[in-house]
Amino acid sequence: MAMGEDAVEGKPDVPVLVSIRGSTRQGDGEEQKVHLTTEGRLFRAPDEWRVEYRESPVTGMDGTLTTLRIGDDGSVRIDRTGTHVMRMDLRKGYRHVTHMTTPFGSMDLGVCTTLLEPGMGPEGGHLQLGYTVEFHNLPPLHTRLSISVRRTANPLSGDGPAGSPRSDDRFA
Repeated sequence: MAMGEDAVEGKPDVPVLVSIRGSTRQGDGEEQKVHLTTEGRLFRAPDEWRVEYRESPVTGMDGTLTTLRIGDDGSVRIDRTGTHVMRMDLRKGYRHVTHMTTPFGSMDLGVCTTLLEPGMGPEGGHLQLGYTVEFHNLPPLHTRLSISVRRTANPLSGDGPAGSPRSDDRFA
């Protein structure tokens, strides 16, 4: 089903499981892998799908709400609010500067999109993302994420669609 085909604005959000598998590598350093599965919610907004989930203490961003905004035009925006505040606009071949605020301070980061394959619909979908983050004179941080969003009938934690992460949060 194409984006927007079976969903309209104003319809209630649906509970989903969000599974994120990723890897990061700074410069020529060793690759670090992460796997996080958490509950979230999926809903339709004007010209985009939105997926929201709460970050886990495992990610170092406990107290942060992440919103993935998957545009009908193929763009992806990642908004973070809470203990960490940041906005990343991902469009293939696009580079921008963003500001990130953490409990430890604020900084400007350069973000360059290297991979962007969005696919979202009323039952969920899949995203493949790749981007490089540049900060001062440090080697660039290369990130690849595979994000799967799957509709579920029953939230696991009982906290509602944007409940707490499941126990299988882990670094792989």
